[in-house]
Amino acid sequence: MPTYTYDPVSDPSADSGGTYAYGINGSNQVVGGYFLNHVEYGFLDTNGVFSTLTDPKATGGVTAASGINNSGQVVGTFVGADGYFGYHGFLYSGGTYTTLNDPSAANQTDAHGINDSSEVVGDYYSGGYHGFLYRGGNWTTLGAERGWPNLCIRHQQFRHSGRLFHR
Repeated sequence: MPTYTYDPVSDPSADSGGTYAYGINGSNQVVGGYFLNHVEYGFLDTNGVFSTLTDPKATGGVTAASGINNSGQVVGTFVGADGYFGYHGFLYSGGTYTTLNDPSAANQTDAHGINDSSEVVGDYYSGGYHGFLYRGGNWTTLGAERGWPNLCIRHQQFRHSGRLFHR
């Protein structure tokens, strides 16, 4: 029977809003979000050293990191100056933030996972939620329109196997 180790993740910058881990890679780097004064900030935890990830286009710093691959590329979502529904995906790689907005999106793109081939999965909103695959600058819609929360992109399996599963 395998033995597992539980390591709590708590960003030292977080207040009572807490710390939430959303993704991990093969080197045990963890990404997620922590809350400070009711604002979510992204983080990268590398061997217990926390770095804040805040997309420079984020309004008030609102950023959440949700996936990381074995090269250390991070994907997530930030809220832009276009307001509450101005959710934008991002890719953080080599110290640079790249905004990911699905061209079919009416006002919201969320990046959830990234594999070791730098392929990104997530969802966008346009009259309903749709899954997407972003690969080499090209956007592919995954499946038919699904109402939230029925869309389920299994990015953990995608990250390891390269196969996508949705319902």
